[in-house]
Amino acid sequence: MRIRRWLRVPSLVLVLLVAVVGGGHVPAHADDCEFRSEFAALREAAGADVIGGCVEAATTGGAGDVHQRTARGELVWRTLDRRAAFTDGSETWLVGPNGLRHRPNGERFFWEPTDDGTRDAPSSESTALRGAMLPHRRILSYYGNQLSRQMGILGEMSPDDLFKRLHEQAADYVAADRSHPVQLALELVAVVAQAGPGPDGKYRLRMDDEVIEEVAGWAESRGALLILDVQVGRSTVEEEVHALVPFLRRPYVHLAIDPEFAMSSSQVPGRSIGSHGAQDVNVVTHLLADLIEGEKLPPKVLIVHRFTDAMLDGHEKLETDPRVQVAVTMDGFGPPEVKLATWDRVIRGQGFPFNGFKLFYKQDLPLMTPEQVVNLDPSPLVVIYQ
Repeated sequence: MRIRRWLRVPSLVLVLLVAVVGGGHVPAHADDCEFRSEFAALREAAGADVIGGCVEAATTGGAGDVHQRTARGELVWRTLDRRAAFTDGSETWLVGPNGLRHRPNGERFFWEPTDDGTRDAPSSESTALRGAMLPHRRILSYYGNQLSRQMGILGEMSPDDLFKRLHEQAADYVAADRSHPVQLALELVAVVAQAGPGPDGKYRLRMDDEVIEEVAGWAESRGALLILDVQVGRSTVEEEVHALVPFLRRPYVHLAIDPEFAMSSSQVPGRSIGSHGAQDVNVVTHLLADLIEGEKLPPKVLIVHRFTDAMLDGHEKLETDPRVQVAVTMDGFGPPEVKLATWDRVIRGQGFPFNGFKLFYKQDLPLMTPEQVVNLDPSPLVVIYQ
């Protein structure tokens, strides 16, 4: 069988402000307390019914973050991104690139800082750069292509229904592991392997820009990542990734490659299981690293799917670069015992920088629970549902 959290803010000792930043007097009592300008602007945008009235004067902590309680929750001015946010204990409101947004506290938008003081510093094994998704977040992604219901959940429902279900799934992961905020994502198969050679003999079909732009809009407007999945057929990862560079220039767009559909000159997708060598992954790592450096982008995630040893040949030769976070992800469907056996064989003990786990809503019977997934060793920081 083919295998295939209130906005948490830093724990700070709060000190009563004698003056507002800039010198203004802060009233000391709720009867005459005032909102600082950033908080007043957010309250106007979100509405007084959401944020409530002023309860006490603003206070600041050692890291410079400013806090102010309201009748309905707490306002925070964050020094890391110089942005005001409000939480009512379960959801957070803040103004982002596309205007006012709100989200469950256990999630993050891609444009929010990763190193926000709510987590420990990276371990000695992790040299994550500022802006990197991993290891401080868990990416939760829905997979497929909007043109085909057979390719995965991404093509099975409207964008609103898709994100409604994705948020519900994310809440289960937040409950299972509160140490990792969830970053939502959509994984779009942007280069689709084909059973026939096509006009160029490469056994792959590139999606039109309009197809990619549509899903990019779904993701960006909701603060999610877009992961472009590449099935090269008889083409090369270098050629296919180069074609996606206009999209990869965007900070919220990341990449996945699927060796299953990387064919030799005598193989046909669907008839054989393909393979990428470490050199193929390294080529992509170099391409992404150069793009990140040239465009001054935050680090990108590179997902490599795997369910057999041979799908990633010579994995011990994988090169590491903090600008490109390689996450080898166990693909393949089956019952839990089969998936766990595959995990032990192709992921556990392999020493990959990051790991991922893929689940299939229809083919995984029974479907593993978020608790089972996060308790895998090592705990996967990329989780994909097809």
